[in-house]
Amino acid sequence: MTVESFDSSIPTLDELIALRTKIDEAIQVITEPRLEKLWSFKELEAAGYGNRSTLTKMVHSGELRAVRVHGAFKVFERDLAALREPVAS
Repeated sequence: MTVESFDSSIPTLDELIALRTKIDEAIQVITEPRLEKLWSFKELEAAGYGNRSTLTKMVHSGELRAVRVHGAFKVFERDLAALREPVAS
């Protein structure tokens, strides 16, 4: 390897700063907190995931994780995998 070919492969300071800026932006996008949707039983029922009483039974039996918001059960979107696929109407 000659000195000239080696020197041409070394990035300039400006190129390194631009690359670092792109990396920092990518890290921010990856680690940025996102709010997750909470599904009400009414929304789940409309989407075909079962009726309210079935969903309530699943929560009480531990099959479905849910939280209470102002007295009503809400299901995190990540927990919808515990439910079967919605039934097409």
